[in-house]
Amino acid sequence: MRAIRESLFDLSLLAFPRSFREIYGAEMREVAHERLTDLSFIEGVSEALDATIAGTRMRLENVNIHAPALFATVSVAMIATVFALGDPSFLGQRDPAGRLDFNARDPAGVFTLTLLNGKPIAATIDNVPLPSERLVATADSIRIMKADGNVEVAIAFDRETGSIAWEPRAARK
Repeated sequence: MRAIRESLFDLSLLAFPRSFREIYGAEMREVAHERLTDLSFIEGVSEALDATIAGTRMRLENVNIHAPALFATVSVAMIATVFALGDPSFLGQRDPAGRLDFNARDPAGVFTLTLLNGKPIAATIDNVPLPSERLVATADSIRIMKADGNVEVAIAFDRETGSIAWEPRAARK
């Protein structure tokens, strides 16, 4: 997270005129990087936004136009960009903190599986919630265990595609 905050601050320096950056840019970057270690992510983004606003004001202070309207437009565009870049789906990345809910049926009945961050957090068999200790995950599979410790169903999980596969359980008598 610190690297993201530092990168955002480095980008915010582009709002300042080149001549100003050449003289003060390295020092501003050094001070900001030291300061960002003590700030939360949101506070770091706020620092970057403040620097962007200061740089934009410096660029616009001698421009004879309707500065408030331009400033508001530039600010809204910058805020939208920060949020867009913070959204993993914007860059085509999968959300690592995503929640996946699988509902499946085989000859033995229905079962569900809920994953958070790629890890199983809940499951049901025949609509009966199972204790979390009956969910055993490895790098590429999840086993739902019976109460006696045997495997009820083994599920292969592909994190890249978010899909599952399993051998259907035999019908119950």
